[in-house]
Amino acid sequence: MKKIILFVSCIMLYTSIFSQVSIGLTVGSNLFKTKKEVDFASNPSLMVPDKEEQKVGYGLIIGIPLEISLSNRFAIFTALTYHQKGNKIKTAYSYYTAYFEAEGLNRYNYLELPVQGKFYFTKKTLSTYVLLGPSVGYILNGRVKMDGYSDSEAEGISYFNVDEKMKSEDFKDSGINRLDLSLVIGAGVSYKVWIGDIFLNINYNHGFLNMANGDEQEIYKGVTIKNRGVNITCGYMVPLSKQ
Repeated sequence: MKKIILFVSCIMLYTSIFSQVSIGLTVGSNLFKTKKEVDFASNPSLMVPDKEEQKVGYGLIIGIPLEISLSNRFAIFTALTYHQKGNKIKTAYSYYTAYFEAEGLNRYNYLELPVQGKFYFTKKTLSTYVLLGPSVGYILNGRVKMDGYSDSEAEGISYFNVDEKMKSEDFKDSGINRLDLSLVIGAGVSYKVWIGDIFLNINYNHGFLNMANGDEQEIYKGVTIKNRGVNITCGYMVPLSKQ
């Protein structure tokens, strides 16, 4: 009898939770850059740039969001996401009688899983809310592009162009840490349309893990590179059953 009661209770609990689950589709853009710090004293082989400028790059976001409402004011929000991050940089170096200048874009395709608390200010036809929580990402593949030129007394001016795709196996011993852990802070608004809700979210992603692994590649020794990004996404979510 106790087992039957326990089983029925579990089914009722599951039904209650399931009735508060919404799922959907989201797309958007990530305005990304990295925070780079270099300790030249710890690695004398590193070249000190004449100038270096971090620029903003643009990446694609596509995801399947899932929301579990725990009350009228609070929910758990997550999304299995294809998320592009990276950096865009313009740099110049002098090396004896040679001068190098280049602009490059490193774009990495992550599989991302954020888990955020969703705190509603209002929850009606028009809802407003804030989002806060961690996110874990893993690089699937990527692409490295670079354009530039060199000018030397011996060879004069020569131009170079690099455009390489990075597959999963290319990251082995590359010195690039494929795992990312970040804190996501954001806000959004949603509006009821038909059976679901159209939403617009704006998030800031603050990465904590160093992308550069100096133990694998000497060139990364003393270098710290961390992801930063502002995400703008929109989408549509529908409840899996009537709430």
